[in-house]
Amino acid sequence: MSLFSAWMCVGITSTLWRNLHANSYDATLLACDREWTLRQGMEYWFWWFHASKYIEMIDTVLLVLAKKHEQGLPVAWYLQLYHHAITPSIGWHAWFLPVDSSFMGVITNTFVHVVMYAYFAVAVRVPAIRKYGRFVTMLQLAQFAFCIFYAFVAAYGVFYCHSSFFSWCWIQAVYMSMLIFFVLFDRAKRAHAKSAAKADKAQ
Repeated sequence: MSLFSAWMCVGITSTLWRNLHANSYDATLLACDREWTLRQGMEYWFWWFHASKYIEMIDTVLLVLAKKHEQGLPVAWYLQLYHHAITPSIGWHAWFLPVDSSFMGVITNTFVHVVMYAYFAVAVRVPAIRKYGRFVTMLQLAQFAFCIFYAFVAAYGVFYCHSSFFSWCWIQAVYMSMLIFFVLFDRAKRAHAKSAAKADKAQ
């Protein structure tokens, strides 16, 4: 999945770069692209991105089902299940109801998944690396925050161009919900770690 995400990230980024080059690197198109000039050749990559969300969702469901017999299934699994159950809708909106902020969401998401799946793959064989998992969480939080910020910048395209207002609202709601859930999870995880450390010291 890491290599698959890398392939999509490079493909989408290079296509966007070529389209920007063809338009004299007009950065205003990232907020308002009336002629959809930056979407030239993007349908192929958006289709794969949309399809990848279902692959990730199935992968997460299978992992949860495989571990459901374990006592006290970690909250992280439920968080990932929610995350991967709702992200196919983002892929669908990017493909069928595009907004001018779609590119950044897709590029940052595929990049984060390159890092995330590479970390998961290495952590299975090298348990010592699991202590760096918090940096993966921080990267995901940074992605959500950036996408929310960029979408507000791209709101110009919603009101003055022809971007889908419904799609923009939905994507914002999804990113905000994931940011809130991830922050709450991270705080709960840190609090649990501190209480566990205090309990160990007391013994």
